[in-house]
Amino acid sequence: YPEAQAAARKALSIDDGLAEAHASLGFTIMYYNWDWAAAEKELTRAIEINPNYATALSWYALLLTVTGRFEEAVLVSKNAIDLDPLSPVINTDEGLTMYFARRYDEAIEQFKKTLNIDPSFALAYVPLGGAYVQKKMYVAAIEEYQKFTMGLAYAHLRHPIPIAALGHVYALSGKTEDALNMLEVVEEMSTSQYVAPYWRGVLSMGFGEKEQTLKWLEKAF
Repeated sequence: YPEAQAAARKALSIDDGLAEAHASLGFTIMYYNWDWAAAEKELTRAIEINPNYATALSWYALLLTVTGRFEEAVLVSKNAIDLDPLSPVINTDEGLTMYFARRYDEAIEQFKKTLNIDPSFALAYVPLGGAYVQKKMYVAAIEEYQKFTMGLAYAHLRHPIPIAALGHVYALSGKTEDALNMLEVVEEMSTSQYVAPYWRGVLSMGFGEKEQTLKWLEKAF
């Protein structure tokens, strides 16, 4: 992110009228610095320069989402989709807005729409499973997480996120042995690659270990 910010600032020093550079700078400020006001300034400037830049609108919708301005986020996100209706990323981001607004049925519908556009777009499977978890539809959630892990397996890859998500829902649904197996896999993976503390917390939460969950979330924060 610091390198991306430096590149965006260099681009703007050459031409301050580049919508893409303002959007990229706003995106990095949002994700790396958590400076919502500065991020909003850059993203809205990008949209002002080019109102038809769908990516800037989608990123701005995410900023509105993380700051709890859900109604605005939905409107902006829908504008982004109107401009680029076949983008799996933009459609997934719309689903994330619905998810965090706790509009789970709409989130599920949106993630399914994304996967109809591109069934191989793996990033939609985890939040789709998460929306099912929130509705206590554990069998459906497990199915989506397994699709993600199977897709990775075909590519000879392993990633801790779907494994931790599976462990979480296995624990919630009473499949304790399966959940412990996922926990073991994640712990083994953490010895050789980065495993975000957030997802360790998600696993602990599935087992109802509140103190351990808070420990991991504090570390993640």
